[in-house]
Amino acid sequence: MRLRSGFVAIALSLSLVTVGGCRDDDESTAGTHNSPPTINGAPKTEARAGERYEFTPSASDPEGQTLQFAVANRPEWSTFDATNGSLAGTPTADHVGTFTNVTISVTEREVTQSLPPFAIKVEAAESTSGPPAPPMPSAGGPFRFSEIPEIVFVRGYRESEQLAIFHIDTLNRWRPGDLDNESGWRPRIATELVYVTGSLVGVSYDTTTGLLTYDGSGSGTETARVKLTAPTQDAVSEEFNVRVLQPTIAWGVDAAHRFPGIGIDSESVSWQDMRRRLRPAAPYAEPNVLVVTPGQYSGNFYIQRELLNLYILGEPGSRPVLVGDELILDGLETAYLKNLELDGTTVHTSVNLRDHDSNVYVTRIHQHDSTGDGNGFKASPGQPDANISWRYWFWNFRGSQMGWQSNLRHQMYIEGRLDSRLLINNVRITGTKECSAVKATRPFISIRNSYLSAVLDEGDLAAGMRADKLIDLANVAEVVIYNNELVGAYTPERWGVSDGLIFLRAHRGMWAGDSPVYPDVSWDPPTSSIRPGFAPPGFTAGPETFVNPAFWEAVRSYDVADPANPYSFKKYVAYNRFRWLAENDRRQAVFRDDGTAPRTNLDGKEAPEIWGTVPPNWSERSVTFFANNRYEGWLPQDMTDPHRWFELDNHAAPSLVTFNGPGPWAYPPPPRPVVFVG
Repeated sequence: MRLRSGFVAIALSLSLVTVGGCRDDDESTAGTHNSPPTINGAPKTEARAGERYEFTPSASDPEGQTLQFAVANRPEWSTFDATNGSLAGTPTADHVGTFTNVTISVTEREVTQSLPPFAIKVEAAESTSGPPAPPMPSAGGPFRFSEIPEIVFVRGYRESEQLAIFHIDTLNRWRPGDLDNESGWRPRIATELVYVTGSLVGVSYDTTTGLLTYDGSGSGTETARVKLTAPTQDAVSEEFNVRVLQPTIAWGVDAAHRFPGIGIDSESVSWQDMRRRLRPAAPYAEPNVLVVTPGQYSGNFYIQRELLNLYILGEPGSRPVLVGDELILDGLETAYLKNLELDGTTVHTSVNLRDHDSNVYVTRIHQHDSTGDGNGFKASPGQPDANISWRYWFWNFRGSQMGWQSNLRHQMYIEGRLDSRLLINNVRITGTKECSAVKATRPFISIRNSYLSAVLDEGDLAAGMRADKLIDLANVAEVVIYNNELVGAYTPERWGVSDGLIFLRAHRGMWAGDSPVYPDVSWDPPTSSIRPGFAPPGFTAGPETFVNPAFWEAVRSYDVADPANPYSFKKYVAYNRFRWLAENDRRQAVFRDDGTAPRTNLDGKEAPEIWGTVPPNWSERSVTFFANNRYEGWLPQDMTDPHRWFELDNHAAPSLVTFNGPGPWAYPPPPRPVVFVG
């Protein structure tokens, strides 16, 4: 079911197709020429259950003879009038689907003309209750850029990077999860690459396509600090680095022959021996650059600590396969993974540098089919020192069948406090092993342009294992979920989404006191996300909705440290497509927010909470904004059942609460507001 404020039928301009030819003059009667009849019209190609569909072509005969109409592949819900060619009827909910190769023809004597075959797609009835769904898209608004990671090329290889996925343009959005731009998407707004510092040999930028290209020329390692601008929109991106890196070590099949001086053959030197040749404390200007040649490699891919800056890059044009246990990246300022296939191999960053900015970059990685009890990517909890930032980046990433049948095993499980961020753009995750596609406890999270599905293959619902949630976020201060496609499915036999496509929670006992209110895993008053100026640029004031700018200005005007500010912790969910695959009547919620009070589990039992000391006059101040989302596969009656639509209730049960600290305890908390805009 698509919930929209209006319905637009798409009409096709159809030209004539001759089925029967004109007869020769000697076959005509009375010695006259019989001209063929004509038939024209643009059939409507969409219909809606419960609404009347009607199409009548226009037809005529030059000699004014009587015409006879016919139809082939008439939809079962329709009737056809052979005297005027009218196809009409009212489909029901049982007729939702597509009726193809409908052909209307007209005959005069033995000469037949027809319209080209067309299809009629019947959609579910429009809902008349529940939250209003705005048109897709809205009138639009200002153009801006999302966060942009460091872009890396390997010296000597032709490569390109599509920077237009970092455009935020509500009128022209990227197709979610289209890793190689198979749709041929092009940006609407021309942008320019501006050098702030440094220069790059062989790197060019196409202002109309957003494609950054390196031609393979030059020598050595080069780094430039750049930014994107959109002159017609008065928009400027944050600055980011573009690097062309000279390999410092190559490992794999035939590496010694192909990379003289730095190559190490995997047949004679193992990964464990090779890694000892990486330079400790390598500075950012001269990092370790490890190129892995094409091949399949097995083992434990441990990397020792204190390397500081490490790039592990599959040779461009290939995707070497690492089959094994763990790739451990600890104690790094920069960890960069590109062009690799991880077959069951998990990646852990369990030790971060508290006194250094830390960036983990993951791009052009395909990770699939875990074989043990572990997360695909795992960043352990902890927090950086003041004025230090930790960022974990995923873009152009593909994942499937990772995690494990455990509550804490997922494709991605990214933890961290204070200024810790998770930035996801254009990833495609299909099915996990009864766990989440994305789970995180970082205060600042953005998930954009991505396709997340509970099932491995929509065309084969029996294949693989299923995710129980697609996005599971706990303790976040601000999150942006923009222009994604989220696909849910559930059966008791095969499992699937059972806690909402998106599950937001602020303070759960299983995370102890690890929430925006208690950033230090303690019961102290808030010192992180509500202090003035803490939220990073780009996360405040609904950056992806562009609906009613005055409203967002009012939200922005509140001092984040003001106890009366109702918008301290904000979630923005905009321009997403939510779909439910119909297998039975076990549809589940689109969105679930269990707040900070005990909730009722699906089995009817209450979940206990730990509730700690909070400052006087404080209450949790969290609001979720929904704008311009689209919902397909739910039925009108689902809107009255929170387990099948939006589960937003708090279930206060003080008897299940353990109070910690000297008090006071602001309990139970107020309801967590949800605002539908657009």
